[in-house]
Amino acid sequence: MIAVLEQPLDKYHHLGIVKAGELLLLPADAISLADELEQMGILILGVDLWYYRSRDS
Repeated sequence: MIAVLEQPLDKYHHLGIVKAGELLLLPADAISLADELEQMGILILGVDLWYYRSRDS
């Protein structure tokens, strides 16, 4: 199962950042990833929302 997830995660990895071991994506990218995983037959129970603010702001 993990090997099946590698392809879509690799595809979206460069679009976001990883914080605390989680891939953080813009909302549109997160929805696209969830849609793609669902089409692969992977059950999506939800998507967490995050707000990232740099230390400079």
